Amino acid sequence: MAHNYREYDPLDDYASRTNSFQSTSVNYGENHPISSPPNSAKEEQASSCTSSPVRNENRSNPMMNNSIVLQEGKLVTHQMSYNDTGQRMSAYNDTGQRMSAYGEPSPRLPDSASLPLSPTHRKSSPHHSETEDILVFVEPPSKSLFCKMCNSVYKDPVMVTCGHSYCRRCVTQQNEGVCPIDNQTIAVVVANIAVSEQIGEMYVYCRHGCRLSEDGQSYEVDPTRCQATVKVSCRLEHEDTCDYMMVDCPNHTGCPQLLRKDLEDHIKFCSNVRCPHFKHSCEFTGTQEELQDHLKICKYEGVKDFLGHIEEKIGELQESLEEKDQEINFLRSMLGKLSERLENLEKSAEMKLELIERTQNNLLSEVVENRKERALLMDELANIQNQLNGRNGVYDPQQMFKCRGTFVGHQGPVWCLTEYGDFLFSGSSDKTIKVWDTGNNYRCIKTMEGHTGIVLALCTWGNKLYSGSQDCRIRVWNIENFEKENSVEAHENPVCTLTSAKNMLFSGSLKVIKVWDAHTMELKKELTGMNHWVRALVATQNYLYSGSYQTIKIWDLDTLEVIHNLETSEGSVYSLAVTNHHILCGTYENVIHVWELVSKELVVTLKGHTGTVYSMAVLHTTSGTKVFSASYDRSLRVWSMDNMICTQTLLRHQGSVACLAVSRGRIFSGSVDSTVKLSQQPRSDVHVVDLRSDTVTKPSPGMRNAMATAEVGDDVMGEDPTVNALQDRVARLFDKEAALFVPTGTMGNLVSVLTHCPERGLEIILGHKSHIFVHEQGNVAQFGGLLTSVVENNEDGTMDLDKIRERIRVSDDPHFPYTRLICVENTHNYCGGKVIPVSYMKKVYELAQEYGMKVHLDGARLMHAATALGVNPAEITRCVDSVNMCFSKGLGCPVGSIIAGTSDFIKIAKRRRKALGGGMRQAGVLAAAAMYSLDHVLPKLSEDHSKTQQITNAIMSAPQTVVHVNHETVKTNIVFLTVTKPGVTATQLYDRLLQVTDEERRQLGEGIVVKTVPYSDTLLRFVLHCDISPEEVNKAISKFSYVLQELS
Repeated sequence: MAHNYREYDPLDDYASRTNSFQSTSVNYGENHPISSPPNSAKEEQASSCTSSPVRNENRSNPMMNNSIVLQEGKLVTHQMSYNDTGQRMSAYNDTGQRMSAYGEPSPRLPDSASLPLSPTHRKSSPHHSETEDILVFVEPPSKSLFCKMCNSVYKDPVMVTCGHSYCRRCVTQQNEGVCPIDNQTIAVVVANIAVSEQIGEMYVYCRHGCRLSEDGQSYEVDPTRCQATVKVSCRLEHEDTCDYMMVDCPNHTGCPQLLRKDLEDHIKFCSNVRCPHFKHSCEFTGTQEELQDHLKICKYEGVKDFLGHIEEKIGELQESLEEKDQEINFLRSMLGKLSERLENLEKSAEMKLELIERTQNNLLSEVVENRKERALLMDELANIQNQLNGRNGVYDPQQMFKCRGTFVGHQGPVWCLTEYGDFLFSGSSDKTIKVWDTGNNYRCIKTMEGHTGIVLALCTWGNKLYSGSQDCRIRVWNIENFEKENSVEAHENPVCTLTSAKNMLFSGSLKVIKVWDAHTMELKKELTGMNHWVRALVATQNYLYSGSYQTIKIWDLDTLEVIHNLETSEGSVYSLAVTNHHILCGTYENVIHVWELVSKELVVTLKGHTGTVYSMAVLHTTSGTKVFSASYDRSLRVWSMDNMICTQTLLRHQGSVACLAVSRGRIFSGSVDSTVKLSQQPRSDVHVVDLRSDTVTKPSPGMRNAMATAEVGDDVMGEDPTVNALQDRVARLFDKEAALFVPTGTMGNLVSVLTHCPERGLEIILGHKSHIFVHEQGNVAQFGGLLTSVVENNEDGTMDLDKIRERIRVSDDPHFPYTRLICVENTHNYCGGKVIPVSYMKKVYELAQEYGMKVHLDGARLMHAATALGVNPAEITRCVDSVNMCFSKGLGCPVGSIIAGTSDFIKIAKRRRKALGGGMRQAGVLAAAAMYSLDHVLPKLSEDHSKTQQITNAIMSAPQTVVHVNHETVKTNIVFLTVTKPGVTATQLYDRLLQVTDEERRQLGEGIVVKTVPYSDTLLRFVLHCDISPEEVNKAISKFSYVLQELS
């Protein structure tokens, strides 16, 4: 069924102060799992006392007793000392100040002041209530049990959002609502049961054995009262039945409070016993004996049966009245429900009538939409017919774009898209930016939040992502970790478009364009003179193009001055695109104007859309330059720039198509239907040379046969014979006592580092371009709590020895961590596969031994280093305490790495491997592949090095000015090309190597695609491996030479 989508513009929405996307608040109420832990009852039961909490031993001994006294809401430690005669000596608080001993005059009361009553005698006080929790601790509590807000022992401790713990009352009654430690906004998250239980296990004196001290503000132990000590958690079991508890006389009138243990004797002689007929106005009071004499003459005694009968009748009448009241209330509630039901029936009838009317309107709208779709299909059929008739060339179905997939996840319309390498970023009305992996699994890998309005614009520069929003702010995100780096209040109105060029960021809003420094986000200039909203910005190498109402302005990027104006008569400019030969703009009036790039003359006006042209994107294909246009009419149109006709119409979205992005021959479209769709041409037959990494190899038939026939057992139990044979062989190869097979090189490095540094807080030294530091997610900090001290890598992959020495910290100064490990890498990946000499490895090892430290070698491609140096691998590994080598990097194995070291080292490392999930069972099938690689692939590594040199020399000898590499430093299978030509980036070179043009196919005689990896804007990496044949080396040379000359 077709859906009727009303044309919607977020800027119009902003102007009218309405929002099409309704945000949903999250309720963290009582049903939230944090609010009501499922095991709270069990924990509470487990924390209760299992034995008597009262300890009645006598603590009045010549030893020093400790207690805690509550003083003006603050707990103060009192150390009460007694001399040999039992006389109490001076007491001290927790600051070391002397407090008054019992019997001495209080510093806050005159000497003549009388001692105050015990706490249960106090009827009212400005500081304490009768029900106040009086705590006098037997032993001083730990400082960790004091709340940082009230400086008292925790009462009902809770954990707050910043991670600290406070009293619940301190958090709820604080006006500021911020943590006093780190000034973060706080709110109660969950009760801190652990602290509550710890306090509950401490012993305090019975409250009925404490009295108010002479200063009138704190409490102390009364030697004449109860001397029992109880656990805090169980104190009520004792205090509610304590013989020293102050109670009232049951006769009450005129009797003072007295101890529970004296109550029985008091009742025998109490003179305030009242007559049982006092409720009938008998005024007698006296002793028990006098009461017996009084009853003989009491006038109510003779009629007590009659009075009892009257009371029963009165009670029955009262019950009858209550029943009648209940019946009346029931009838009233029934009447209310009937009225409510009648009202609901009336509303239901009205809603059904409205539904019928709405359905009729929807049917009419669908009829209109179907007619529009029919018109689009007829246009498409006409274009196809023209092609078939030979007017516009031969029709080739391989050149048609097809929808390959849909990204679903946003909770509102998708208004903007941009790409960076394999990442696609999408901004939506749900105020979030989603990051999609388009290189591997096509899934959302991150949702970035922070904007308080619709995300309207996205662009990238360097490794930064910039987002503009309806909230008038621009936020800067680091693409490497997807974290926010900066946020600026950019405009007084919504930021509706962004673009970047020459280290500058341009943002468009109402009648203004602002120019920002892309690195510091400092405002450089404001460009004014626009007619209305600046909805479109496009930047090329030298110019900035801006579109507003009926005007396109062209700005010089060096002077930031207008050098040309293009006028339209078709309403506001919503989109812009610039090709090598043309300028295009999409307008509110459903058309696309095309100007010649150099002469600025209007070439043609393209028609076909039936709605506003929201976005355009340029894609260079083998059949020429294509421009995609996205419209309110829910369609994407593909326009050929060779003959200015629409070659294809894509109808895949259920709502208006609002934005487009192009990446590596693919077109991404975002829509009001909250989805992003991917469209792509079927790839024609080309030869692919995959030089992305030496990890892309596939097992050879011989390796597969070795894996299929491998003898296996349970490796976790040490019973896999193939794994054991591999570990013994590698241990001998590296001249180490033992070795351990692990799934990956990352795990091998992590296991080794954790084995050398078993304590959290230790420090390791490593290079700033090392694989452990750059490409392993900081796992030594995640899993080991280790610090990394980074030393700058030299161009050859080494680190300056003096700088390493400066970073070593082995002193016992408690301010610094202990440095325990130095990590080196050979060959060095990020430094271009550089080989580290054995002489340097020995110097690092000697330096580590000087300070009693260890050395770990990340030797993922160690065999390449040994081959390039012409030495046995043991010559290198003797200079380290542990080594990690990868079988899937250059040796052709599908998976597996191995670490080696001493027997004790491997024994601990095996436990670390198991804890990290690396324990494999019948792993012999993988170890067999590793054994095969040592026999058949390792001897041929020098051939991969020769192939690498062959491609490198060909690139540098070609007549090109795009890239540079010092071929003399290329010793192994890794090469980093440095892009040196202005205006060309590594990503552009990467994209071009993936494309095949008709002219290229004609000159080279075939279609060739070379896969590489752009490491940055200026670095492009390619890696040779055992799956690359000599023929493919020649094809790669042909492709590199052609593309580099083309771009020069």
